[in-house]
Amino acid sequence: MGSTSLSEKSLRIRTYEDQKKQLGRDLVYDFDGLPADLAKTWYPVFSKTLDQRFVAALADPPLQPEWQVPAKLLHGNSGSQGMLLVGKDVLVYQCTQPGESRTWRLKDILNTSSAGVFYLTLNTHEKDFRFQLKQPLPEARADELWRRVNQVNGLQILSLKGAKQ
Repeated sequence: MGSTSLSEKSLRIRTYEDQKKQLGRDLVYDFDGLPADLAKTWYPVFSKTLDQRFVAALADPPLQPEWQVPAKLLHGNSGSQGMLLVGKDVLVYQCTQPGESRTWRLKDILNTSSAGVFYLTLNTHEKDFRFQLKQPLPEARADELWRRVNQVNGLQILSLKGAKQ
């Protein structure tokens, strides 16, 4: 599966080309130790031109959030501490721990779900991200996020306003 991943210090390009000695494993090019601010310069270019196979492993700095909630990104028995920021057409996990931040365009999120007011899961092409929220997420806000993600991905939601029952 070809993909491109950009973080503050590295660029990874996974090609469709097979590695000859590793039984069909995709050939990967890793560029580590990127110059300061290179990722910030290239992020807008990649996010506008690449599709859902682009992984933005950094927080989109100019985002003006509509709402935000402190969260822990769960990794098995541990995790990282950060802030979930929801903008008009993006969702950002902002974290100071290297490699943990992410920026998702809503069109690149496959689905969202919640197992209660303190949990949020994002299903993406990269993987599933499970968050433990440090403040309750009202059901209406979780529903609105789900609706926005699914409408961007083609779901048509019928309105019952004025409908005969």
